[in-house]
Formats: sequence, C-alpha cells, structure tokens
Amino acid sequence: MSDTATLLDLDATSALESVVFAARSESRAAADKLAAIVAFCDCHPVVDERDVAAAWPADACLDGGVVAPPLAGEGCPQVTEDAVHELSAALGISHQAALGLVGRTLELRFRLPRLWWLVQDLTLPAWQALKAAEHTIHLSREAAGFVDRHLAVAGRRGRLTGQT
Repeated sequence: MSDTATLLDLDATSALESVVFAARSESRAAADKLAAIVAFCDCHPVVDERDVAAAWPADACLDGGVVAPPLAGEGCPQVTEDAVHELSAALGISHQAALGLVGRTLELRFRLPRLWWLVQDLTLPAWQALKAAEHTIHLSREAAGFVDRHLAVAGRRGRLTGQT
C-alpha cells in the first residue's frame, strides 16, 4: 500500500498499521543494507601488496612520520580503496561518508557480533549499533568484546542506554 491518496483515506487503525509496517520495512532495509555492504566488502579484499587498502587520509606527526586512523578495528578485514570509491558512487555519497559507513559496518559485523545480530533480527535499530561501532574502532579486541557483551543486554530491549 504505497499510493499516497489511498493512505490519506485510511481510518486511524489502518493508518497506524501502515505506519508500523513502514517502520518495520525501513528497519529491514537498513539491516539488509549493512549485510549487503559486508558482502560487497567480502568481494573486494586486500589480498596482496598491489591492492591499496581503503584508509582515512593520513596525518603528519611531529616526528615526520605519518599516521592513518584505522577504518575499522583490529581483526576486521581490509577492503580495497577502489571498492569504497565504487560504493560511494553507487550510493551517491561522498568518499568520506563511504569510508565511515564501511568502517562502522565492518566494525559492527566483525567486532560487535551480538549487536550485529540484534540489528539483523530487527531488535535494535541499525543507526544505534553503527553509533556504538563508531566508538569501538580504537579499542582492543578484548575491549570491543566487552562493550559488545554489555551493550547487547541493553540492545535486547531495542535501544542502547542514553540513545533515543
């Protein structure tokens, strides 16, 4: 039921059912989008030194070295730079936005598996899990696992503490 004129003619009960259906469809689409991003990244792994890994722009250090912030945390697979360019073009988003989306999605899938499955079974909104993933990228595997275990308790209620 997507015809706007038809939707405007609904009674209150039917309109509310349509809102709930649309919200659930939106949640399913967000979860599916994340799964598709992981599948796309799986098709574009960094396998040897000829592949350029996707990375944030490097910052110069005072000692003359260069530091590139990680795209995703320790243990996440690397994806090629070309794949991120292709994804950004396909989604119509900036390269920076695509880097962030890929990094947070890989972080969620590989280092926060409990939150990942809560998103996939539509218990937890994808945006909340991605926000948590943004904050765990710089943590060790053990620390990310700790965060995943503890946030999953709150996530089973459909929201993470402090988020609306």
